[in-house]
Amino acid sequence: MMELTALPPESATQLALQCAGDEAVSAAELAQLTERSGGNPLFVRELLRARAAGDLEGDLPATVETMITARIDPIASPGSRKNPISQCCIRSIQLSDPSGATGAVTMLG
Repeated sequence: MMELTALPPESATQLALQCAGDEAVSAAELAQLTERSGGNPLFVRELLRARAAGDLEGDLPATVETMITARIDPIASPGSRKNPISQCCIRSIQLSDPSGATGAVTMLG
C-alpha cells in the first residue's frame, strides 16, 4: 500500500493557481486556501470550485468532508428518506438514458 502525504504549501499554492485558471485570486486568498486545505489536493480544488460558484460565504469549510456533504445533501428532496447517492444514480440515468430511467426510478425509489 502506498501512503499519500499532503502537498507542501508551495505545491498547494501552485495547484490553486492552476485550478483558478483565469479567475483572479489574491495572495491573501491563496494563503487562506492553502492553509485550510492542509495540502489536500481535492480540498484545494473543491475550495476553488465553491469560490467560483459563489458558494463560499463567511468562513471556509473546515474539512473536505464538510464540502462534499454540502454538495450531496441538497440532492435528496426535503423530507425524503432516500439515500443521496441513489438520487445521484437516478439523475445520472435520466440524463444518459431517458428511455430506461423509469425502470431505474422504480427499482431505486
